[in-house]
Amino acid sequence: MPTILSHTAVPISFENKLIPTRLLLNGIKNFLSTRGLVVLKSEFFFVWLPLLSFSWIVFFLRVRLKKNSTSRSL
Repeated sequence: MPTILSHTAVPISFENKLIPTRLLLNGIKNFLSTRGLVVLKSEFFFVWLPLLSFSWIVFFLRVRLKKNSTSRSL
């Protein structure tokens, strides 16, 4: 009996972690749609585009910092 309880407890806690992120995404989508902006319907682009652009900005800044440090050493 304890094994059944432990197995059923895992998906419930997992769902509880998923629900707030979905609510947050839906809230952001609703906020953007009320502002009149074009909202991407698929959550893949809605989540991954900002993350990818942020990572590209960080990568670009790191490359610039490396170039500046090498030019100073020369």
